[in-house]
Amino acid sequence: MSNDDLVERLERLRAEGGSQEEKEVLLRNTVRDPLRMMTGTCRLLLQGEFGGLSKGQVDAVRRVLRYAEIVEEAIDLHLEVQGITIGWPSKKCGKMSRGKFIF
Repeated sequence: MSNDDLVERLERLRAEGGSQEEKEVLLRNTVRDPLRMMTGTCRLLLQGEFGGLSKGQVDAVRRVLRYAEIVEEAIDLHLEVQGITIGWPSKKCGKMSRGKFIF
């Protein structure tokens, strides 16, 4: 799903008075799950599963992985706050600064 499609679906849900659960399912299925596949692939790259990487490539993959993990954590926390079951026990949430989410 493209960004435009995602934004269009969210706007349609908002305009039609879609339920919070519908919005959460959309967030979970179209953003978080593909993000998890991306983080898994990054980890495999760093482990050398697809061959060696140059120093620059390793640095780039680590940056992508770090940012993806931050976004994934924000999504999971949002889903937990909304009371949606996300497939594992609740995490204890500590204080987070807004700066952590600025790339």
